[in-house]
Amino acid sequence: MSDNLSKKELKNQKKQKKIAAKLDKIDAKQKKSDEPKSLKALKKETKKTIRVKKEKDPKDKINMKLATREFPVKLVKEVNKIKWSSSKNLTNKYITVLIFMIITAIMFFLIDMGLQQLFSLIKVL
Repeated sequence: MSDNLSKKELKNQKKQKKIAAKLDKIDAKQKKSDEPKSLKALKKETKKTIRVKKEKDPKDKINMKLATREFPVKLVKEVNKIKWSSSKNLTNKYITVLIFMIITAIMFFLIDMGLQQLFSLIKVL
């Protein structure tokens, strides 16, 4: 029992130390904010708070005619980057999927037949 109490006391002390450290940090920040700031610090602070909306340059506008002409070319380049699977690889995957489908179909069929027999013995159905 005394070990549990001492552990609890240690935990409480640690929590109190953490809270005290946080309060000290908050106090330090408040003291700093009360002190006069340098001109550079004020400029940095105002730049952060004031956000100026940038005007778009005419160069940034999208030329729709050029974009529609370049789209098919870019599309073909992207399609050519794709690494397509070989027909042998696809056949192997197809056969594997078919085998697993047949196995699961047989498994569900057997479970269904077993449940039908069980229910007929219990005379539920």
